[in-house]
Amino acid sequence: MSYTYLLDLYSLIEKRTGQATARIQSGCLNDSAVEFQRGRLEMLRQFRIFLTDNYNSKLPRRIRRNFSVKG
Repeated sequence: MSYTYLLDLYSLIEKRTGQATARIQSGCLNDSAVEFQRGRLEMLRQFRIFLTDNYNSKLPRRIRRNFSVKG
């Protein structure tokens, strides 16, 4: 079974998390845009937890350690 789709999803989540965090920290957003970005970060965090709980076991053990949920 190919697990590259999971690796691609993890990479995409990391990329989008970084983008949302950078937008919040830039300080040029209004209050509603900041709340939107915070909601996006929470959704990405929840999706990562979902992937870890349901699909992480399909990854090889040495790769699985790299994608455990951190905080």
